[in-house]
Amino acid sequence: MLLGDLACLVVLVSRARRRLFAVPSVFGGAFVVLNVLGMAANDFYIGLALFHPIVGATTILATRPGRWLGAGLVACAAILGPLT
Repeated sequence: MLLGDLACLVVLVSRARRRLFAVPSVFGGAFVVLNVLGMAANDFYIGLALFHPIVGATTILATRPGRWLGAGLVACAAILGPLT
């Protein structure tokens, strides 16, 4: 699932002008968001379960060619989330 998150984040910055700067900054921002969700939910793993659909939904809404990737991540999170 984390590899799917990384792929969605790379698709999000694929149209940026300065990819060399955009990719590390989006990974850093996602790490901060993941930690904030973990602290807000009082458990890192619940925050991680919330993080996957957020990244997928952002990919669906923000990118045209990567919508299928975001939809796949949301579907995997919906199916595999309750199992963990």
